[in-house]
Amino acid sequence: HANFVNNYHKFALHTDLAKAYESFYHTLNFGAEYLLPGYRKGNLDDEFIYDKDLNEYENFLAQDQSKEEVSGYLTQYFFNGSGRKVVKHSISQGYYTKDDEYSNLKNAIYLYPFENFSVYNKLEYSHKDRELKKVQNGLYYTHDLFWINMLHTMKKSDSLAKNSATKDSYFTSSAGVKLPHQYSLIGGWQYDLERSYTKSWRVGVLHQRKCWNYGLIYQHDVEPTTTTNGSASTKKSGIYFTINFYPMGGLHYDFSQSSTASSSSK
Repeated sequence: HANFVNNYHKFALHTDLAKAYESFYHTLNFGAEYLLPGYRKGNLDDEFIYDKDLNEYENFLAQDQSKEEVSGYLTQYFFNGSGRKVVKHSISQGYYTKDDEYSNLKNAIYLYPFENFSVYNKLEYSHKDRELKKVQNGLYYTHDLFWINMLHTMKKSDSLAKNSATKDSYFTSSAGVKLPHQYSLIGGWQYDLERSYTKSWRVGVLHQRKCWNYGLIYQHDVEPTTTTNGSASTKKSGIYFTINFYPMGGLHYDFSQSSTASSSSK
């Protein structure tokens, strides 16, 4: 398990504007934030976290909040004549005061062509490297009997080694089928497009209550590594018991075992 403590202070000042037009409604929220880092100890190894339906997302808790930063942001919504949300757009830009440099520019667009269907695009642009550091495209569909979520993520990580592989590209999908008595059968799959292997898959059962749920999940993860004897892969399989209290968060208990398989390099 990982021990992680992160304390920081965030001060925000924002305002809202709204205007009705003949065929649509527009709202605008913009403001500024000041982040003052505090005490930080430990690290988070988990690359992904899960929402109440066990959809997989990148772990926002592991994001770097150790630098003093001033940032500005804007978020706007468009609603049609009947009041249904059709577009959401957000953009933000930060500045590290002590490092005298800009943080990544972040932009996200969500489209809602139908009430139960949405598509989105997220990107991050590095002023320092003058390139896109992350691009993510996804879609989500929900129905009375099932739901499905698919996304593709491309990201580049900083590396001091010029010839090292720093690009990640992977496809993630998850789906669920609603069963009687507030149970759901869920599954997920993640494929690494850059290295052509199945990164993880999982299947399990969830039970939904009014403001919380619990589930039993079987998951298999594969992570390639490089050793002095060649290439190797670490495989981790096990059963996870999860409890989620939303919007507060949840607990995941891991009953898993790891093994390493090696193959000689050529």
